[in-house]
Amino acid sequence: MNKSDVTKAMLEGLVLKFNMNIVSKEQPLPTGKKRGETKDKVEAELIGAANELLQPGDEQFFDDSDIDLMTTIGIDFVGLTGVPGGSGSLISDSASPSEAPNDEPVVEEPVVEVKEKKAPAVATERSAKDKSASKRKVKTEDLIAAGKYTRAEIVEKILAEFAVSKSTIGTVLSDGKNPKYNKFEKLVVEDKTTGILSFEK
Repeated sequence: MNKSDVTKAMLEGLVLKFNMNIVSKEQPLPTGKKRGETKDKVEAELIGAANELLQPGDEQFFDDSDIDLMTTIGIDFVGLTGVPGGSGSLISDSASPSEAPNDEPVVEEPVVEVKEKKAPAVATERSAKDKSASKRKVKTEDLIAAGKYTRAEIVEKILAEFAVSKSTIGTVLSDGKNPKYNKFEKLVVEDKTTGILSFEK
């Protein structure tokens, strides 16, 4: 597949899988169905989320065509998950008729057991990410509530304490000013003269 073959519909299908299995439910990736969400924007968001969130064990959520699409748009799926293919290719690679003995079910059994062992680890890693996101939100709220830090200072303090991208923190702070996207108890307001962020009174 060439990059020119990639359609917006193909990206939308992949985004749906990411939204169901990888990204947080509170901040899903744009699906491309809203006005202004171009194919390039959806692709860029998808690449950013994959590079930030994909990890070993996530290959169970994607089939070979998804992995081919990710590779085509520039996502290093093998580097991020350590697995060269989706759930189908794991079994087919290890149980090919030319390499496997006549006793194929024996070859398939260990593959199934490995997947079952990986699932709890993925769940544990997901819950650890959720806890980290929760702690990050509390820390961000505390810094805003203090009413003495600018946007840049808050971003700097969060980056020093948590493994998160600068754009993620910037988005959370921007969303905090908009009632539609705000995740905090109150709206974030910015003092026009000092640039200090605080919560609306």
